[in-house]
Amino acid sequence: MVVHRPPGWGSGGARCRTALSKGEALAAPQGGRYPRKTGLLRLNDILDRVATYHPDPDLDLIKKAYVYSAKVHQGQIRKSGEPYLVHPLEVAGILAELKLDEASVVTGLLHDTIEDTLATREEIEGLFGKEIGELVEGVTKLSQFSAANTQEEKQAENFRKMVVAMAKDIRVLLVKLADRTHNMRTLDHMKPESQQRIAREGLAAYARHPLLRAVGIDRSYYGPLRRDEFSAYAAQVPDDFRFLVKAHEACTIAVWPRHARYGKSRGLPNDRFLDPEYAAEVVVGPAVEGLGDKLGPLLFQFAPQDFGALGGPRWLVDRLHRFLEGLPRGPLYAVEVRNRDLISGAYAQALDEVGACHCINVYPGMPPARTQWAKTRQDRAPALVCRWMLHPSMDYERAEARYDPFDALVDEDPKNREELADVCLQAADLGLPTYVIVNNKAEGSSPRTIARLAARIAERSAATSAATSAATSAG
Repeated sequence: MVVHRPPGWGSGGARCRTALSKGEALAAPQGGRYPRKTGLLRLNDILDRVATYHPDPDLDLIKKAYVYSAKVHQGQIRKSGEPYLVHPLEVAGILAELKLDEASVVTGLLHDTIEDTLATREEIEGLFGKEIGELVEGVTKLSQFSAANTQEEKQAENFRKMVVAMAKDIRVLLVKLADRTHNMRTLDHMKPESQQRIAREGLAAYARHPLLRAVGIDRSYYGPLRRDEFSAYAAQVPDDFRFLVKAHEACTIAVWPRHARYGKSRGLPNDRFLDPEYAAEVVVGPAVEGLGDKLGPLLFQFAPQDFGALGGPRWLVDRLHRFLEGLPRGPLYAVEVRNRDLISGAYAQALDEVGACHCINVYPGMPPARTQWAKTRQDRAPALVCRWMLHPSMDYERAEARYDPFDALVDEDPKNREELADVCLQAADLGLPTYVIVNNKAEGSSPRTIARLAARIAERSAATSAATSAATSAG
């Protein structure tokens, strides 16, 4: 879960009807290095973390789980040479850092006991209760599915139903992600083939869960990708996984910025701006051919620009409408603008008429997610696409320096979390396919941000279901 972005990958995200997903990386980055903590986590560290957010924590239960885990894992050694107990401690520590409940933390300490020791669910239930017994068994079952590219993986719908059946509680997923996080951090101690297998399993673990259905590719924004490059991405995931692909910036920049990387083109008009023939040949064709059914939204991102000097918002809306009309039919086209004055009824109508959707983006200066939802008529859109990109008080350079190595939530943003949870729930009520993409620079660690967002959505959904049930009973 907490890993760096591999070369060529953008932000991680989710595709869901009731759900969200992971964060910024799935395979090992250049050199195979992942952020790792220095020093060993102690039980007291976990207890201290829990005590900071829980009003009345049952610390004795956590201590009991620690003692039990130490007993059943006694004599087991990890590839690093450390006692195996280090792993469940780290997993529990990650869960405590995410401020999950005591049952989740206890499950983190016990998550490998059924799979790797002589412990049984019955014994776990007898010692720690039915709730924890079910959680530990759920994590165990989730671990038993192979990451190999098997025929079972291709049976996406059946597989999804099976996972849903065994992972009714979102906490099973969160514990599994914490487990995968620590395994990623310790890849250095494994043989190269094992490193690759673990990395694949990380992707597969994310990809095969209904909450973890998509990832964004940023690389294609800075330079067009070939069909074979897209195919290489597609080969790593099951059939029901989707990629959000950013279109080459030449499609959406009207005048080239005065930045050194644009060379002699700096400050000059871009003759490929909103050119449907260029986009069809260089962007749409390779993505469709390379990804096939695994292509999710194809995103046209408009960086902040002085459209007023070119004709104003209406001029851009008209150009955008003609551009989208000229693209090949079939892909889901999404548009992201970062000029708030472009969020208008005319803009919404232009997208609606061609079957495209606005990408709700959390970016400094943009309206809140709920406002974007309302003003762009998201209830009429073919899908909900959201990108949580940057903390409202940061620019990219400052966020990069402040959040590196992206392994912790540094600046939490509960307001935007609630806004996104709200629009996701509205989309779920309408049955809209939903894609949520999160950047490390939103709060400091995209996987942790997504875990918090997923947990909040689950919490609100459960509360709504309970209220509906109560009202039905009362009636």
